Amino acid sequence: MIVVVAAGVAMIVQDVLGTLMTMAENRHHAWWAGLLDAGMWLTGLFTTLWGAGNVILHGWNAHSIAVVATITAANVLGTALGVTLGDRLMPKETDG
Repeated sequence: MIVVVAAGVAMIVQDVLGTLMTMAENRHHAWWAGLLDAGMWLTGLFTTLWGAGNVILHGWNAHSIAVVATITAANVLGTALGVTLGDRLMPKETDG
């Protein structure tokens, strides 16, 4: 159960960082985008470890399916959360 929760949290964090990175790139905040990209890569290691690693080690059993389903749901939630946070925290450039 701990792996299921950890994998879901890692995916949410990875997706929030990835969404914010994309928004930062779009808004020409290069250093923020680079830092967010580095954070996304690091959390991606844990998402992969707990997701694919679990399937590789144990095959497709009920626990593996729960991990993959949790990561998939967290992927959607993380993107939505990232867009919401990005709109609130990241300044938009204005035409001037």
